[in-house]
Amino acid sequence: MKLVKLGLAVLVAMGMAHNASAQELRLGLGLSLPPYIIQEGDTGIEVEVIRGALPADAKIKLVYLPFARVKVSLSNGSTDAITPVNEAAGIQDAVYSDSHITYQNVAVSLKSKGIKVGSIADLGKLRIVAFQDATLYLGKDYAAMAKGNPNYAEFPSQENQVKMLFSERADVIVMDIHIYKYFKSKIKDVDVSKEVTIAEIFPATEYKVAFKSKEAAAQFNAGLAKLKSSGKYAAIIKKYTK
Repeated sequence: MKLVKLGLAVLVAMGMAHNASAQELRLGLGLSLPPYIIQEGDTGIEVEVIRGALPADAKIKLVYLPFARVKVSLSNGSTDAITPVNEAAGIQDAVYSDSHITYQNVAVSLKSKGIKVGSIADLGKLRIVAFQDATLYLGKDYAAMAKGNPNYAEFPSQENQVKMLFSERADVIVMDIHIYKYFKSKIKDVDVSKEVTIAEIFPATEYKVAFKSKEAAAQFNAGLAKLKSSGKYAAIIKKYTK
């Protein structure tokens, strides 16, 4: 009888271990942000990198949210991990991974306007449209400029940012260079043929995945290191930015 009970206990324990290993990871991420996050098809640079860094048998549920709600989702427990964030997001009890993606933000203006942008201070009196939470990620000088500029705004739709630039409803847009190029190539209802000036006034911004679990973060970091050393990471980047 004891052997039967012991056998049942082992089977139950094995079942629990299997369920734990196959547990679904709910990944909170912003709405489509090509080429990094492409909601249609559940793909993009970030999505492929994260899938590649996690164990092959990992089950991932992508939870798309407006960018402002991504951070909240981790805090309230509706997701197990979120991206793209870093320590500047100020999320309590989050375990940040190693950097899995780097954004290069730029300031884009129409060449015909003759706008000279050599520093963040030069943006102070212009009509600026930036991505959501840009003031958190682009440093104290940028945040101070935005606070003192009554013509500063942030929008969740970066496609609309590009449209606002070319329809002359904004003097400068602030966004990642690859995101800018992607949306410019896709827009059909606004003339985007005008020449632009791209000012590289921002340092590259490294983003991470924020996890609830230390173990999950450590597992991800180990997989990310392997992905980079194997050359697969570079291949993913090239696939979307060539």
